[in-house]
Amino acid sequence: MNYNYLKLHERMNWKNSIALRLVQHKPTQFTYYETNNSCIEVLDLVKLDSKPFGSISEKILSEVFQLGPRSSSQNDGTKNGKKIEIKCARYWANKDDCVWQHLEPNHDYDYVLLALLDFQDWKIWGIQKSILMGELVDKKIVTIQGKQGCWVKKSDILPYLTPIHSIQDLDDSLITCPSNPYTPSKNSIIAKNGFRAETFICSQENIKESFETYFKSPIKQLKRIHGKKFDVQITFENGSETTIQNKDGDGKGRGWSVDRRKPEGFNNDLLTTLLKTVCLKQGTEKPDISNIISKEVINMCMFGVKEEDYPKYFTHTISNKNTGNIISINICPTDKLIPFIYNSLYNVMEPKRTCVHLSPICYLQRKGGGKKDANPDNIQMKFKFTKEIESLFIPIFKQTTPL
Repeated sequence: MNYNYLKLHERMNWKNSIALRLVQHKPTQFTYYETNNSCIEVLDLVKLDSKPFGSISEKILSEVFQLGPRSSSQNDGTKNGKKIEIKCARYWANKDDCVWQHLEPNHDYDYVLLALLDFQDWKIWGIQKSILMGELVDKKIVTIQGKQGCWVKKSDILPYLTPIHSIQDLDDSLITCPSNPYTPSKNSIIAKNGFRAETFICSQENIKESFETYFKSPIKQLKRIHGKKFDVQITFENGSETTIQNKDGDGKGRGWSVDRRKPEGFNNDLLTTLLKTVCLKQGTEKPDISNIISKEVINMCMFGVKEEDYPKYFTHTISNKNTGNIISINICPTDKLIPFIYNSLYNVMEPKRTCVHLSPICYLQRKGGGKKDANPDNIQMKFKFTKEIESLFIPIFKQTTPL
């Protein structure tokens, strides 16, 4: 007997390894459907790879909802004169959630059917493209996916969706859906450019090294964050973290939009009255609002409600509008920016025409927009990137090779 082989075989008995057992017992997408007693037809779709799953599912739903032929390769079908896009998803492993991906903001469609393969059937919702790529992009519920369109999580978008249980439900939803080809609003274009800049901050070559030089610490990960007042989270090799809010473009002229909400969303009755009178022309009262309230508004709109959630740094990027590549990055600590903004505040807010000015660099105005813009009577805060503000930032990255 070859004892060397026997000893090696005993050592190499990987089939009983702990690591393998952990993999064997790890929940998968298929086992999640299987343990929830899914029907055989559903399991057949769960087994498919992503691309054939999407293609076959779109054909199934087009047939079920009796859609007409697509008008171009930029949609999946037509109904009642409206162009319809279909996106299908499956549950994540062991979780009641999913992601719909590759939603193209510039493709030619009017309405989107978002479908989730449930255990016995499909769950289907609908939404107008003008809302999906307008309001929900502005609110960062819909996330730019680099060159692959956008993605959105079910748990985030569900409150904005209309359940579709039948052909009649779809017909009813299409009645109020605008049928004109969608042109991105100015707000959506600006938001998209901002989201794209944040994506490139996390992925573009040499940017990580520039942050490491500035922070004097090796970086483990740069991660884009959704739904916070900071846009990028930096995790260092030593386990510590910091956060960044980024602003892309020159920010001069009318400034950047940093927040949008209803007039009542500022949680101050006097300010709500002033905003409705000045910005919305819905009254005559113009109460005086002190800079104590202005500081609260600044904190709420620019930094966040809780101090522990404030972005630790602000960055200013200039990016190539065609490629998205970052050309330059300047940075300023938040604890340096906050005192400057506070010191610029007027003693009381100053109403001017249709705006309420907190300072020469911060003001509130009606969001506005045409039919394609959702919630035009929301109030947005604008932040001007003046030369004085710019002087607080120091350069840490400049693209030296052709883009």
